[in-house]
Amino acid sequence: MKMRWFFLIIGSCAFLTSVASAAPRPPCTAAVRGWLQAVEAVPSAAELTRAGGPHLVADLATVIGNSAEKTYARHRAVAFLGLLPNAAATAALRKNLHNGDEGLRATAALAWGSGPAARGEAGANKQLTELLKDSQRSVRAAAVRGLGFAADKANARAVLTQQQRTETDLEVLAQIRTVLAR
Repeated sequence: MKMRWFFLIIGSCAFLTSVASAAPRPPCTAAVRGWLQAVEAVPSAAELTRAGGPHLVADLATVIGNSAEKTYARHRAVAFLGLLPNAAATAALRKNLHNGDEGLRATAALAWGSGPAARGEAGANKQLTELLKDSQRSVRAAAVRGLGFAADKANARAVLTQQQRTETDLEVLAQIRTVLAR
């Protein structure tokens, strides 16, 4: 009799475990989801990492790629990638520098500037320099502002001085002048 109960209990646990693992995992923890929707709350990289757990970067990428998500949450997810100083987040953010959505590309440029470029990661300014050739004004303006955060100030100034000679859009030119005046 004891043996039957044991197998019944073990069988039930195995069934519950298989049902639980078959259920899809929500795209973000409740804490990260709250930050994605918050207007003024900005977590630190440590808070975000702690709250998001081991799937944080994948979860943020899922939110970014899901067009059913609110636009604001998608932009916040891109910005959060810039906060995270790890290779997976940098790779996911780099991918968004080429996102088909102009707004997400612009957000990625700002996040890249305040993230990898500000941390002085190798080749970070080059990514922003490439975005200065984007056909969309908002992306070019964001790349200019991103270069304003770059740790390699000398390189950023040289790139922006060159861009100032060729840029024809007045809004982007104003951004360049603002960054160079600092």
